[in-house]
Amino acid sequence: MNLSIARTAMPNLQQLILITLLFLLPTSSYAKGDVVGHIEYLKGDVAYAHHDTWQKAALQQPLQEGDHVRTGETSRLRVRFVDGSTMQLGEKAEAIIQRYKTADDMSVLDSLLELVQGRARFIVEKINRKEATYHIESRAVLIGVRGTDILLQSQSDTADVALAEGSIDIHSQKGSGSLRMQVGEYSQVSMGQDHLQRSAIPDPWLTAFMRDVGSSQEGKKKKKGQQEDDSTPPANMLQQQTQNRTAFPTVIPR
Repeated sequence: MNLSIARTAMPNLQQLILITLLFLLPTSSYAKGDVVGHIEYLKGDVAYAHHDTWQKAALQQPLQEGDHVRTGETSRLRVRFVDGSTMQLGEKAEAIIQRYKTADDMSVLDSLLELVQGRARFIVEKINRKEATYHIESRAVLIGVRGTDILLQSQSDTADVALAEGSIDIHSQKGSGSLRMQVGEYSQVSMGQDHLQRSAIPDPWLTAFMRDVGSSQEGKKKKKGQQEDDSTPPANMLQQQTQNRTAFPTVIPR
């Protein structure tokens, strides 16, 4: 090869290699296999922390095990996990994805979500693997899930738990109290409590919860002519099923 031609070709070859490497690099700091969910919807002031560094959150933000998410005043957030389950937070809430391990088909093997403070609704896809575990916790309570719709409020050493669908087992943190809850039931649990009690979901509590956390359909694209309806499940469904099973009516938030 002519020496002058070789000298001309070298920069072009180096540029080609550099461009190829840039295409091969991931578009974010997350490896594809490490992503366990993403931010599907947000409203207002929402942030997330990866390796303890807080940043402003954005739609479709990928999330990993160990990541924190939090909302500010009059803000909301919905995270959709790789198995289809969702976690929706109301205002001034914070949650941690402690664990979220899945199989090759994206079904959950071992999950632990922690609600540090505030209100959150967890809609968990049905778990078919007998060996799989799905847990949600706060400072006061540990919840075992098999596929359900849970309303949880965490404040200091107390938690309020309500069940909109399915069944769950709840356990008092640092206490011996435990309880299996059914649809339309509510329990307030304190850390260290030894005896847990159930009741119908209080109307004022449910109304405040739904106004804070909002509808699970909020932010999703609607068909032409369809309007947002904050009385979508769990409120409508709770009213019907709670009347049937407990004889205590619940209110549809307006």
